Amino acid sequence: MPDHDSCQNTWYDHTRQYKNMELNSKTEIAGNIVSAMIMNYISLFKKNLSMDTEPLISELQTCIQKISETTSLSKILFYKKTAKEIIFKIINRSISVSWFHSYSRKKRNPDPLNCLINCGCYLLFTHCQTTIRSKGLHPGLGFLHSNNTNTALVCDLMEPFYFRVTGLILRMIQQEKITKKLFIKSNSEWQLTPDGMGNFARAFEEELLSIKAGDRGSLKNLIGTQVLCVYDWVKTRNSLRIYTRERVR
Repeated sequence: MPDHDSCQNTWYDHTRQYKNMELNSKTEIAGNIVSAMIMNYISLFKKNLSMDTEPLISELQTCIQKISETTSLSKILFYKKTAKEIIFKIINRSISVSWFHSYSRKKRNPDPLNCLINCGCYLLFTHCQTTIRSKGLHPGLGFLHSNNTNTALVCDLMEPFYFRVTGLILRMIQQEKITKKLFIKSNSEWQLTPDGMGNFARAFEEELLSIKAGDRGSLKNLIGTQVLCVYDWVKTRNSLRIYTRERVR
C-alpha cells in the first residue's frame, strides 16, 4: 500500500496530466473504452453463438467500426447506448428461464434480471474504486463518463469488465444457483433476499479469483493490471492501454 505522501504525489500528477490533455486525446481513450466493452461482450457471446444471436453480434461489430471512425464524444456515447441495447437483447436470448427475461435495462424499480445486474455492478464498482484509490489515483478524472461525479474514472474502468458480471449472472441462472425463491418484491421492485444476496456476493468473490481461458490472470489481477496501466500513464506519459480479452489494447 503506498504511503500518504506517495498517494498525494500521484493524485497531483494525475490531475496535472489530465488537465494538460488535448480534448481529442480524451475522446480517443473514451472510444477505446467503449470498443473494449463491446469486444469483450462479443467474446462472451461467441461461446454460445446461435443463428438467433449472430445478426446482433454483427450489429455490435458495426458499432465498434463506427466508434473507430468518429472523434465526437456524443457519437461515442450514442454507439455505446446502441451497443448496450443490443447486448441486453442477447442476454435475454441467452437465458432459458423465462422468469428472468426482461424488456429493458433499468436501475430503478428493477425486475429480477435487472436486480442481479445492479447488484453485480455495485460489487464491481466497489472493487474498482478500492483498487484505484489504493494507487493514489484520482477516481473522478474519467474520459467517458461525466467529470461532474467523483467516480468518473471508476465508471470508465468498469466498462471493459461488465461482461464478467454478465457471464456470472448467466451461469448462476442456468445452473439454478440463483432462483425465484431467492427474490422478494417490495414497493414495485424485486430484491434479493439476505440468502440470495449472500449467495451472489460469494459467487462474485469467486469470480474475482477465477481465471478464464485465454486470460492472463484472475479477474482481480486483470482489474489491478488495468489500474496499473492508468498509473503508468500518469507517471510516464505513455499511451493508456485498455483491457480486452486476451490482450491489452
